[in-house]
Amino acid sequence: MSVQKGTSLTWGIHADAAVSGTGVVGGIVQSIQRSDEAERADNRGADGKVVNVVYYNFKTTLTVEILPTAAATLPAIGTTVTVAGSHAASTNSSYMVTAASINERVDGVVSFSLTLEKLEGIDLS
Repeated sequence: MSVQKGTSLTWGIHADAAVSGTGVVGGIVQSIQRSDEAERADNRGADGKVVNVVYYNFKTTLTVEILPTAAATLPAIGTTVTVAGSHAASTNSSYMVTAASINERVDGVVSFSLTLEKLEGIDLS
């Protein structure tokens, strides 16, 4: 539980935040980091100055840290997973697993880190 005084801010991660899909071990989501990017084409006028910019090939990348609650098995690269329960509703969607790692420590719990991508031109539904 948290108590706030002053300006109300978004705190923590939703209790129902989850990543699900084939080969995904259940667990407790610790963090979701989102990055949006696109390619850019600059179009120049006769004097060489940029007069127009076009953004295309949009991509959303998530890095999700999970504490697994079952046997530690990472999802396969290319697997489609669904993210739910994020504070940013637009983050709740389907993504491709593009990287997966496991961190086992002598002084702590096992954690997974998943890198997930959603590309504008690929329908993952």
